[in-house]
Amino acid sequence: MRGLLSFALLAVLVQAACSDAPAPPPNLVLITLDTLRADRLGAYGYANGTSPVLDSLARSGVRFADAIAQSTATSPSHASILTGLNPPRHGLRKLYGQRLADANETLAEILQAAGYSTAAFVSALPLRHSVGLDQGFDLYSDGSAESDGTPKSMRAGLTNDRVRSWLQSAPPTPVFLWVHYFDPHHPYFPPAAYRERFGLQNTKLATLPIPRNTNRNRRDGTPLPPPNAKAARRASDLYDAEIAYMDDSIGELLASLREAGLLENAVIAYVGDHGEHLGESGYWFGHWDVLDETARVPMVIVHPEGLHAGTVVEESTGTIDLVPTLLTWLGVESSLDFDGIDLTQRIEGGAPKPRVFYTEQFEYFPVRAVRSGDWMLHQPDQSTPPSLYRRVPSGGTATRVDTEAAIQAQLTKALLELAEPTARHTSERLTLPDEVRERLRALGYSNEARGPGG
Repeated sequence: MRGLLSFALLAVLVQAACSDAPAPPPNLVLITLDTLRADRLGAYGYANGTSPVLDSLARSGVRFADAIAQSTATSPSHASILTGLNPPRHGLRKLYGQRLADANETLAEILQAAGYSTAAFVSALPLRHSVGLDQGFDLYSDGSAESDGTPKSMRAGLTNDRVRSWLQSAPPTPVFLWVHYFDPHHPYFPPAAYRERFGLQNTKLATLPIPRNTNRNRRDGTPLPPPNAKAARRASDLYDAEIAYMDDSIGELLASLREAGLLENAVIAYVGDHGEHLGESGYWFGHWDVLDETARVPMVIVHPEGLHAGTVVEESTGTIDLVPTLLTWLGVESSLDFDGIDLTQRIEGGAPKPRVFYTEQFEYFPVRAVRSGDWMLHQPDQSTPPSLYRRVPSGGTATRVDTEAAIQAQLTKALLELAEPTARHTSERLTLPDEVRERLRALGYSNEARGPGG
């Protein structure tokens, strides 16, 4: 009997000791969604059934109603997502000929130093390892390879296959996993089952309309016409079908991670790198400019304990806010000077503070903008005076305003300060083989009149 009591007492003491032990650090799953407009998701008010998985995550976490990307080109925007810095500070401004400088410290490097295993699976040429976003990752998988070692762009299902293969021998937790999907990028042509779901079963890849910027002329000086209404509608539906395919694939990814035990204690976040023009402002099926159609993106964070489920932050935030917020949720300290801020206090009910958000795009023509609440100051190039626009809260096309001189002066000052920061990193030069350059052009990364944008 005494032995039984001693054993019971020992069990109680062990349980008490275990209860006082610190909880293991959460895993982090970051999903980035290339070329995804916020207003094409159900969580952001769209009614076409494109995104049940992403919508469910939004209900389970915090949804940021007006998240602003800091670049509308893939690799510079991802550099901001992963460093918490605006492009003028991290230095990666273009897709061509630049590499993120090693002087930057990425989220992966911070977490790696904190004891995390780190792995990335990306799906497109603009995020190939040579661009420098591989900093801090134990594994950086940028897709299958051609004979020259250059990665192809991949459908979501193939990216998931790579993740599942990694899960068979996944490293010990805590884990930081970044998965990038490219499917909504032009050309929009999802698997046949998704074309059929959206009534597009007879669509052929060769019949897709060519992306175009109708604000520019052909080389002979004649203006570029918009696509006909039927072709534009078909392309828009195909864009929805691509989102639906990606959404289903994200559901499959989460199922695989859950089966592997990585979601039992995990922060989950998803964010778009930029949006897409579908006919607004003369732009068709690309993302040349920094208007709301291309700069406003979905952003959601899910807490591992289910805290803040269903919370919506209505005021503007930036993709640069992800890193400092995620570090707080993970319990990882950093002394870095981010351009973004930790949004936890605001999520918990703190009062919003006025902020200004910077966005640029230098890939096809120079253009930049700053946003503050309902206002956007847009400057097509440094030699052209900026113009003030009133934004539409629902994400519609902004309208130009010429009667608010005080607001214009305030935002002009902010634009100059953000575009020319006192502390910055200079991107490293990246040699781009002609073959890679041509393959980027085939994806639409071109500054020609009919090129779709990056």
